[in-house]
Amino acid sequence: MSHRYQRIKLSEGCVSEWGQVPSGVPQGTKLGPWLILITINDLAVNNALLWKYVDDTTASEIVRKGDQSNAQAIADTVADWSRKNRVKLNNDKCKELRISFARVEETFHQ
Repeated sequence: MSHRYQRIKLSEGCVSEWGQVPSGVPQGTKLGPWLILITINDLAVNNALLWKYVDDTTASEIVRKGDQSNAQAIADTVADWSRKNRVKLNNDKCKELRISFARVEETFHQ
């Protein structure tokens, strides 16, 4: 049986001591969603709306006609936060959705 070492983050700069955790929280428990929310509670992104639910976080922005999108900066902020807090993002589940009401489709460069 492999053991992981984890600690609990209570707020920015306030974490518990490292402790051995023999397994994760089983799916379907009432405690699991609360532990995830505690872990990501301090994730904040300027100029973006965030929705945090269980193990899913969504960031969005409203870009008015003629304005510049901050989508890359938002993604970079989330990636930096995840590295600092040792939260592994699942790249297969990271998606981008664009909704536009413009008559002419805007071309975005990657």
